[in-house]
This record gives sequence, C-alpha cells and structure tokens, in this order.
Amino acid sequence: MTNRDRRDFLRAGVALAGLGLLTGCGIVPFGVQGPAGPRRIGFLDSGTNPGRFETFREGLRDLGYVEGQHVLIVRRDAERESDRLPAMAAELVALPVEVIVVTGSPAVAAASRATSTIPIVTAGTNVVGTGLVTNMARPEGNITGVATSASDTFGKWLELLKETVPTLSRLAAVQDRAGSVSGTQIERVEREAQPLGLQVVPYVVPDLDQLAAVLATARAEGADGLMVLSGGVFGGGSDPRIGGEALKAGLPAVAEQRAFAANGGLLAHGVGTEMLARRAAAYVDKILKGARPGELPIELPITFEIVVNLRTAQALGITVPQSVLLRATEIIQ
Repeated sequence: MTNRDRRDFLRAGVALAGLGLLTGCGIVPFGVQGPAGPRRIGFLDSGTNPGRFETFREGLRDLGYVEGQHVLIVRRDAERESDRLPAMAAELVALPVEVIVVTGSPAVAAASRATSTIPIVTAGTNVVGTGLVTNMARPEGNITGVATSASDTFGKWLELLKETVPTLSRLAAVQDRAGSVSGTQIERVEREAQPLGLQVVPYVVPDLDQLAAVLATARAEGADGLMVLSGGVFGGGSDPRIGGEALKAGLPAVAEQRAFAANGGLLAHGVGTEMLARRAAAYVDKILKGARPGELPIELPITFEIVVNLRTAQALGITVPQSVLLRATEIIQ
C-alpha cells in the first residue's frame, strides 16, 4: 500500500467513524437525508429548455412546497452537452434523491441507465418512441410523467407551413440523428409531405456551429422552406441560434418550441413548456406522498400552441393568411 493509499484509507475510516457517531447520537450530517428533513428531488436537465426548471419550481410552490423546508432540489444541467448526462445522473442517484425529473430524451435515457428503482418523472419526452415505456396506462418500470412526441404532429407542422407559404415546394428538414428518438423521423415527414406536394430533403446537423453552413447549402440546392426536427442539439428549436439562422438563410421555417419563433423562426407549433413543467411537479407531489410510478399513467398533451412571428414574415416578404392568424395562440409583432 502506497502512502497515498494509506492516507485515502485513513480519511475514509475517519469519515465512516464520524458518520457512525453522528448517526448514533441521532444527528444527521449535512448531505445525508433524515426522515424529518427536506425531501431531496433531482432535476436532470438537457439544457435545451432552460425555462422549464423555474416553472417546475413554481409548480411545486403552488402545491405548497417550500424549498429548504419541505424539499431540496438538486439540479444538474448538461447545457446541451448530452455526453455529460450519464455522469450527472449517476451523481443524483448516489446522493441519493427520492425522485428524478428529466427534460429531453438524452436525459431520460441517462437517468434510466443510472437507476431502475428511483422514480423518474419526465417533463416532456417521447418515452414511448425511445422504447423506455410500452404501457402508458400502467408504466411497467420506474418512469412516468408527461410525454410528448413531435413526430405525431409533423403533419400539422407541414400543413401550417404550406398554408402560410402556398408556393412552398422544396423543404429542407434538419435533424441531429444522434439525438432523435427514432430513425424513421424523416420517413414520417416524407409521408406527411406527399399529399401537400412537398419534396423533403434531409440534412444532418450534429453541431449547431454547423447550422449556418448547412442552411446555406440547402438554400443553394433550392430549398424554399425549413423544418427543424426535435431532438439532440435542436431540442425543439429553443436555442436562440436556430431561429436566427433560419431567418438569416431567408427560409420560412417551423419548429416545436415557442422560443424558435421568438428568436426569428416564422412558425412554432408545440406544447407549452409551462404546462409540461407544472404537470411534472404534480407527479412529483404524488410520488412524495407515496404513489409508485406504475400507478401514475403517462399523460399526453391535448392542447398545443401556435406562434407566428409577423416580423419574420415581413422580413421574408410573406403575407400570413388570416386563416393562420386566427388559429395562432400568440402573434409576435
């Protein structure tokens, strides 16, 4: 045994002895949860929807939870670097936490690999498409929450974009295949596009730093519209660069998240972030009160937002028809 090994061994022994003494005296050291202390909640964030964490906290407060008194929320944010998620998930499991809230497909995948016993609550992830859950009414594992599937609404996206820009004929569809929930996303888009007379040309973008160049190539190859598929680095289009680059490329575009339209994209069609996070808080409340994931059916959203950016429409020389404006839940002017 080296001197360093001896020192590490002694430190570990002292720590364990101290823990035993404190536990024997009825005193719980900092970082070790006691039965009467705050309940520890993990929040594993892919970083693609930063507003979801604050809304989740608000949802818990609305349910009567006071941070520091009733709950401690331990957040791990990968900041769009999905390769960091497995280590972060392992950290939350090791603390341990009583429940892990996840945002994004990479986060739920990392959490499910890290634990099969700690309940996992998804705040908007396609857990069915990833194969992590097969029975939504009675989830068979440790995952429950609110699920989304942008691919189920691809047809609506295309119809909305075509109605807004009737001359549209060649659609660039950008995708991060590493983050996609299914390898058939492009095939689904192509099927939905056929009745609308749209030709779909796929482009793979593994890094947002490459987006501008890819869009320039798509434009040079004749694309007159853009669809941003959710997953991976795109995260529903929430990163400000995505909507901005679509506008710079001169492409009328649609994506899932409101932030896409707010940052320069023409259209957004998807589920509101606030609803997803608040519903996740309700699931956590039930689990902390004793419910098991298998007793909590997975929800699918039934209401969707349509956001139209009229500033972008004007910059692109597009007159948005009244039929679209009347269905919009938000118009950015």
